[in-house]
Amino acid sequence: MTDSIGILAFDGVDDTDLLPALGLLKKAALLADDGSLRAAVWGSGQSIVTAGGVRLGVDVEWARASAWSAVVVPGGSAAPTAPLPGDVRRGLRTHVAASRPVYCICGGVWLLARVVSLKGLRVARPTSTHDIAGINGARLVDSMMESDRWLVSVAGADGAGLKSTRAATALLRDLHPHLAGRLEARLGHILPA
Repeated sequence: MTDSIGILAFDGVDDTDLLPALGLLKKAALLADDGSLRAAVWGSGQSIVTAGGVRLGVDVEWARASAWSAVVVPGGSAAPTAPLPGDVRRGLRTHVAASRPVYCICGGVWLLARVVSLKGLRVARPTSTHDIAGINGARLVDSMMESDRWLVSVAGADGAGLKSTRAATALLRDLHPHLAGRLEARLGHILPA
C-alpha cells in the first residue's frame, strides 16, 4: 500500500513553510524502496508562485486526488486570505471527514479553518498577527506542536523552515517511523521533534 501525502500549494504560500517539508517528504519517498510513500504538491491549476517568487509545478490537481493518507497545509501571510477554489475546499472537507491527518504549519490553520470546523481542537498558536478569533472555535495553546485527533499543528517563535521540518518529521514518525530513521541516517543528523 502506498501512502500519498498531499502538500497544499497556493499562490503566496510562504516558501519556508512549503519547501523544507516538501524536500524532506520527497527524500523520504525516495528512500522507500517498496514505494510505500509518495509526496506530491497538490493544488488547483498547473503551478503556483510562492511569496518569494518561486514558481512551482503542481503534481496533481485536487479534483483528481482521491485518497490522501495525510495533507500538509503550509502557512504564510497569504494563508488567511488565499483563494481556495471549490475543488480544494471539497478535497480538504472529504479528507477531514474521513478523519485522515492534517499537518498545519503555523498560519496554515487559518486556511484550514476557512474550510472545516476546528471547534474544540487544540491548535498551536500561530505567530502571525492575523485575527486570532478567525480560527473557527479552536482552543489556542502556546506550544510548538499540538496534536488533537486528526490535526497536528506546528507553530512557535522558531523560523518557518524549522516549523516546516518539524511538521514533516512528525508526519514521517506518525506514518512511516522506519523512513524517519533511514532519513536521519542519510542526512547524518537527528530530525527535530
